[in-house]
Amino acid sequence: MASFVGHIITFFLSFRVFSKNIKNMFDQKNQPSDLDLKQWYQQLNINHGKRSLVQLNRSIFERFKHRDRLVNALINSQIPLLLINGKSDPNSGVHMAQRYKEIIPNPKVIEIEDCGHWVPWEQPTIVGKEIKTFLSLF
Repeated sequence: MASFVGHIITFFLSFRVFSKNIKNMFDQKNQPSDLDLKQWYQQLNINHGKRSLVQLNRSIFERFKHRDRLVNALINSQIPLLLINGKSDPNSGVHMAQRYKEIIPNPKVIEIEDCGHWVPWEQPTIVGKEIKTFLSLF
């Protein structure tokens, strides 16, 4: 979807396809409501918003291009870091948290059960509590 073809594909992105893909990113116990999905899809269609999906997919390739610089910035950070991770996230779940722990010195990682990619949406109370706890250390 990051190419010219992506512009064509996103033009035809239906509510059904959009909903299926979004729901796959949520944990089964925390699925969005039909109203949420309808509102998100409506927002995506304002001012040709579907075009932003092409840019989003391009950013994925940019991460690979700049991987060394980005990872080194995390490894050498003088700023305290907190990773809050949904264990059911198919994109960056358990495997991402594990890799983060392997390469980041003194990692602070919170792995949340029954939570997918949309961590603050799925578990807002836990996320808020963990952020407050983390910030109270400073």
